[in-house]
Amino acid sequence: MSKKVLFVTSVDLSGTAGSSVATLSFVRGLLDLNGVEVQVLAPAPSNLDFLPSDVLNVLADTFPCRQKGSILWHINYSLFVKKFIKSVIKKESVDVVVVRVGPFFFPAVAAIEKADIELVSMVRGSTYAGTNNNIQRYLGWLIRYSRAGILRRSTRVLVAFANALSLKEYKALGNKVEVGANAADLSVMKVVTQHKAREWLLKEKGIALSGKTIAFAGSLRDRHRLPELILGLRELKQRGYLVDLLLIGTGPLFQRIKKMSEDLGLVDSIKIIGAVPHIDVSMYLCAADIVYGPVDPSSPSNPIKVYECL
Repeated sequence: MSKKVLFVTSVDLSGTAGSSVATLSFVRGLLDLNGVEVQVLAPAPSNLDFLPSDVLNVLADTFPCRQKGSILWHINYSLFVKKFIKSVIKKESVDVVVVRVGPFFFPAVAAIEKADIELVSMVRGSTYAGTNNNIQRYLGWLIRYSRAGILRRSTRVLVAFANALSLKEYKALGNKVEVGANAADLSVMKVVTQHKAREWLLKEKGIALSGKTIAFAGSLRDRHRLPELILGLRELKQRGYLVDLLLIGTGPLFQRIKKMSEDLGLVDSIKIIGAVPHIDVSMYLCAADIVYGPVDPSSPSNPIKVYECL
């Protein structure tokens, strides 16, 4: 008899950000397991055409995507998600709930507390490095208390990197904790020679690379220190080095980076590609001499592109 597993996530599975790509890869990994019947509870996909049919078929239910909002909005959203979790558990007779630990899903514990259900927690970020300062200021104590509750209730805790838990949490959880790499789907990665990758770029995208090439693939956000990279590129150009920069992805810094490239006279050197299908990412990486994948110490992360590049 197969086990019924409910995977709960706040991530848009059809998104292009690293968290979406990693989470989709994790779901597809679950679907490949024998003796497991998978159901997924996730936000409504923003692009249905992007999702594989096997993933679409296991969406037990969907709820609205999360968004920036007030503290009250976040509290209401958490309770809203709790209602969906309880509904799916009741309807599907779930054996195991797998949930990523985060402010929105602490109510998952309350949703399954009285049921004989195994809870597996996934911790992908640091202790709590949220970006909403008001939530941290006024609700930080509640988030920490709830986090401790969901970790205690869990039969297994999967962490993406060792520092995702504090020493106190490791001591409390004991042998429940397992460390595993982020979800990178190597089956979609093509490994080709640099010459072939550059031929593909020229033929398919009309992009010619003339010198040493640096590539970045991911979300264009502050924590990736991209403005500093561009300033470094300008300095290299001033010293007479021939360097190109491939920027693959989109995000909040897109317009700022575009303006910087114009203001600094680097339009010919910086190829701003934008979002591309995940299956094409490796071709851009293979065309490069250097792949840039920083981790900002003030906002720890576990970049999926680093695994894929390696």
